[in-house]
Amino acid sequence: MVSQRVTAEFHDEPLLFSRLHPPPQQRRLLRRPRVAAALASAFEYPLTLLNAPAGSGKTTALATFVTQSGWPVAWCRARAEDTPALLLRHLVAAFRPTVTLDESQISTLLGRDDLAGALDQFANQLVLTLHDETLLVLDDYHFIDATPHCAALVEHLRANQPGRLHLLCAGRVVPTLPELMRMRGETYELGQTDLAFDNDEAAALFSLNDLPIRLSLPSWSR
Repeated sequence: MVSQRVTAEFHDEPLLFSRLHPPPQQRRLLRRPRVAAALASAFEYPLTLLNAPAGSGKTTALATFVTQSGWPVAWCRARAEDTPALLLRHLVAAFRPTVTLDESQISTLLGRDDLAGALDQFANQLVLTLHDETLLVLDDYHFIDATPHCAALVEHLRANQPGRLHLLCAGRVVPTLPELMRMRGETYELGQTDLAFDNDEAAALFSLNDLPIRLSLPSWSR
């Protein structure tokens, strides 16, 4: 029987919980220290952009890093159907494994259609509860960037983000970004070239899967 708590969560919060966790890891997964080190640099910047076409391995690389790094991480996957209120509910819930927030205060403000107040309450609670450097991963960020009201919500959070919170936006296109952040050196950017397999990684991948190397390795290089 479903518990009253779980039933209440589904009733009060239209959440899709699979959005709040990185996808399961493959049984045979190649460890790529070079890529992990590049992603770890996200903790040195307020904002990191990871942009590459579909199929480039963005989510796999992020999921591997998140599950193996040991750092506090909140994960939220965006969807095309998101409204600002629904996105905010998922952002709040994404922090459940990391910190304890008073979600009732935020929900009350959302129930009054006070989105700005709910967002400010969320930011204030993060300031008070984040005691370690924490990464917020926004996967499929291109859906947020394509929805102006959702993009404005994330921009408001970014403009008021706690010092210990680091945003990582992963998507298929370079999102709209205040140029001032780049000028200040507050942005760290990764792309398809950073995710590409080098020769050693390509050979290791073939070996891991017991496959013969029938292509010349230079074709796998960046």
